[in-house]
Amino acid sequence: MATKPKEQIEGASAAFSAHLAVPPITCERIHDLVDGVLQARCTKKKNHLEHCKGEESDCPCSGGGGGPAVTDLVVLIDRSGSMSTAATTVSNAAATGIAKAKEVCPSDLRVVWLAVDSNKPGTTAGPAGGWPGTNFTQSHEQYLTSIGVA
Repeated sequence: MATKPKEQIEGASAAFSAHLAVPPITCERIHDLVDGVLQARCTKKKNHLEHCKGEESDCPCSGGGGGPAVTDLVVLIDRSGSMSTAATTVSNAAATGIAKAKEVCPSDLRVVWLAVDSNKPGTTAGPAGGWPGTNFTQSHEQYLTSIGVA
């Protein structure tokens, strides 16, 4: 019976590994190696805030001044037709996440809900800029115009 290519590769891998005194290459070993690399990368996070452990003045949730931290959050959604069936779900999920975040880490949170319109710049007019029935009530263009950005 002829040897299949997979069996040939496995046999060659085992022979090569034995020659180098290295454990055979298996899917499990590859997964372990990949997990090791990912774990090493994840331990080197930058700009990572520690979880709040109380009301100490150095807690990132308190802003360091005793009161809640002032935080601006922009929630942005694509206004293209492909999002029409997901807009309400995205809006509800984001609102739930924001409520949970405020519960865990109280802050003076200012949230702006915007939709990126698919029209040419300067053509979004009226309520067409947001998604009806969601928290996304205006386009990014409408918002920028409302704060004086040309």
